Amino acid sequence: TDMSIRSKLTFIFLAIAIIPLFLVCSITFQHYKNSLESNYIEQLKNLVDFKVNEIKWYFAGLKRDIGIVQDSYLVKQTLPELIRFSDSPAASEQADLKQKLSLGNLSEIASNLGISAVMLTDSRGRIVYSTRSSRGLKYSSGPLYDIWSAAIREGKNRIFFSNFFSTDIKG
Repeated sequence: TDMSIRSKLTFIFLAIAIIPLFLVCSITFQHYKNSLESNYIEQLKNLVDFKVNEIKWYFAGLKRDIGIVQDSYLVKQTLPELIRFSDSPAASEQADLKQKLSLGNLSEIASNLGISAVMLTDSRGRIVYSTRSSRGLKYSSGPLYDIWSAAIREGKNRIFFSNFFSTDIKG
């Protein structure tokens, strides 16, 4: 069972050759792994930056389009009258004004912009016209009131996008 010197020398030379080889392979593998991970993370960061820019451009375009609707002759002429008649919702004049706005394709504009509704409000935040049905649009209390009132406050000074988007789930 004694190993010959030749066998011992062969074993020692193999060990001397294989141990550094495993060490180099291990270091190289770790280096490439770290390199791939950092490359992947960099690509994800670039994708996030790209998506952030897309979202910014989308909202800038939406803001521009909403500004165009807001400044349209139809809205500028009709909104003050709607506000004047808002305390008497059954007034035929108000119904005529709402019909005029409906014929002005505000629903189609909302659909083309990819938004759920165009709502016109008075200075107190009351909705005087909406392209959607009025069900569920009046928030005077409840969990949505804070979001709604903050949106109205901000919306008095500028076009405002709220952080809350309701979606009708059909199924």
